[in-house]
Amino acid sequence: MLSINIRAAERVVAVTLTINGEHITVMEAHAGKHEHRTRVKYIKFTSNFGRSIEGGTQTDKIGTDTAMNGFQFGGFDGRSGDELDLVSAIWTSIQPVA
Repeated sequence: MLSINIRAAERVVAVTLTINGEHITVMEAHAGKHEHRTRVKYIKFTSNFGRSIEGGTQTDKIGTDTAMNGFQFGGFDGRSGDELDLVSAIWTSIQPVA
């Protein structure tokens, strides 16, 4: 089961996800200005099955991060307050490391 919820309209406000068996392998984020500050305006996740979910407003300032072979999306690093200011992916091994 793959469940990703993105709360977004003009910009991304929150992201929650639950994953069992399917792996997120690509994260794409778009940045833009809101009230003179840079915010994450759009975010998209793509799985190893080619399925994706997205939300927000696309811009021309695009960042894409792709997992290395054998890795999956493990979490986020970034900064937020009332809105999502900055986000990057943390990739973890699909196979448990002993």
